[in-house]
Amino acid sequence: CAHWVTPEGLPKRFDTRFFLAALPTGQEPSPDPLGEHESLRWAEPEEALQEAARGECQLLPPTRAVLAWLATSSGVEDALRRGRSAAVETVRPDLGDVTGERYPGLDLSILHRE
Repeated sequence: CAHWVTPEGLPKRFDTRFFLAALPTGQEPSPDPLGEHESLRWAEPEEALQEAARGECQLLPPTRAVLAWLATSSGVEDALRRGRSAAVETVRPDLGDVTGERYPGLDLSILHRE
């Protein structure tokens, strides 16, 4: 579904792949006790994006971008179909200056793709 690499020059870097899969009806999230999350729950992509816009949760740029892509799907089957037919490109964002803070920008014009 997606592949993001942290911009060079940051003290901590990641090389993260996002996967897309259909889960059985009634599947419940089970948090990894060693995970990087503060909380875990299921949410529709658009709902999570709206919560982030209201400041109710924090979404890092890679997660925000994947959720924005998922929000354009009509449902699980559509997302799976689109995911199977799309090439996964590596996204290497530049560090942008946003409101005085260095932050990985999501402006598509500054993304480096392999």
